[in-house]
Amino acid sequence: MSWSVDLHQEGYQPSRERTTAKFYVHGDADDAFAAYAAIGGAVAYLLTNGHWLQGIELGPQLGFSDGEWWWEATVTWGVQSSANTTTEPGAVPTLRVSTKGGRQHITQSLETVGQFAAPGQGIWNHNGAIGVTRNGIEGVDIVVPAFSWSLSVRVPSSAVTTAYVLMLEELTGGVNNDTFWGRPAGSVRFDGADLQVRGEETEIEFSFSSERNVEDRTIGDITGIEKEGWDYLWVEYEEEKDTTESVMVQKPIVVRVERVSPRVDLNLLGL
Repeated sequence: MSWSVDLHQEGYQPSRERTTAKFYVHGDADDAFAAYAAIGGAVAYLLTNGHWLQGIELGPQLGFSDGEWWWEATVTWGVQSSANTTTEPGAVPTLRVSTKGGRQHITQSLETVGQFAAPGQGIWNHNGAIGVTRNGIEGVDIVVPAFSWSLSVRVPSSAVTTAYVLMLEELTGGVNNDTFWGRPAGSVRFDGADLQVRGEETEIEFSFSSERNVEDRTIGDITGIEKEGWDYLWVEYEEEKDTTESVMVQKPIVVRVERVSPRVDLNLLGL
């Protein structure tokens, strides 16, 4: 979708306590929520006179002209009197972050940093495999870095259309196909949204999880491994004779990266 936001010819109307301005927002979709998101992304959060963004009011649709749908919006900035002031519709999204670790089962270490054997017992090269037995590789459960975060916004209830709710459904579980909130493609998963309608106002909380992309990793003799954050990496092993000790060991022969989540355009959320 393509959107444009134009300042009304009246310009900004400042006073001591607040500043108001009217804008025209127009685009190639009949979607009030997308129009609201466009104006929210275009206006300044802080004006040069020290007034902070307090609210955006999207008026009724003006009509269709030159291949675009048009709306008029009124934006209000004002003095920030308290950090506990209730967030007005259209204010800066509230960001919440959690770095609590998650659990993951792995079969391959990043690096073998120690090997100790009984007297007379040989040490075999397992190429970083963890928990090697005669029957396979057991691996281990570890706590891995996990980064979950959410964004909360308040919008007019009229902007939450059936089409928008269906879009949320389609995007849930998807992974970003382009940069999203400064994070590269493949690293952010949209876990869904919670909507709470209060009359003419709706609060929406968008939940995400982030996983770092992998670049130039080495497993055994396999180098140059790359993986986008939410793709799944697994290792295929083969029994090979350790020429030093004349025993059979498990050796990584193939690293496979599987795409398990669809790629979607998270920028459609308008955040």
